[in-house]
Amino acid sequence: MMIYIVRHGETDWNAEGRIQGRQDIELNDRGRRQIEDAAKELQGHSFEALITSPLSRAKESGMIFADFVDAKHVLVDPRLIERDFGELDGVHFTEDVRHRLYQEKVQGAESLEDVAVRMYAAVKEIADAYHGDVLIVSHGSAITQLLKKIDPALQKVHIHLNNACVSLIDQTHGELQVVDYNLNAAYLNGADGEDE
Repeated sequence: MMIYIVRHGETDWNAEGRIQGRQDIELNDRGRRQIEDAAKELQGHSFEALITSPLSRAKESGMIFADFVDAKHVLVDPRLIERDFGELDGVHFTEDVRHRLYQEKVQGAESLEDVAVRMYAAVKEIADAYHGDVLIVSHGSAITQLLKKIDPALQKVHIHLNNACVSLIDQTHGELQVVDYNLNAAYLNGADGEDE
């Protein structure tokens, strides 16, 4: 089976460079177009389940995908929610803020390890529950920590995930493996895509 993990489309806070965390910021028009373009690349693909974070930017992204793909079950899983950034929710992302985040010196923030454990548990349970492909819609920081938990070689890698990008995770013999990440959906269709 293959797990397709999509980062939600752009929001106004993304465009402004602000940390969203658990704030329920909806997609903007550009974000809706990004997700629709990605969904069109997977048009007609069958998924056993389409599962999203409970935040509106992820749920709406999932609903757009549901218009183009064949999903037998459409569900919301609260474990797929974005990292809680505590006192930094709503703050503009700067080098100082980045340093504080990676040093984990932020009042009220969920630890990176807690995010990784939560996301891994959710995705492993989903992978064990289904035999066919699954589409998950989540968030940048949450997906990043999942990828690093699955593949320890990525721990020291700076992972940037674009809005509406796709990351691929395979489960073989009960083990999750990162196939690739930050893919433009067109790449999955064999067209010229971007990955970075």
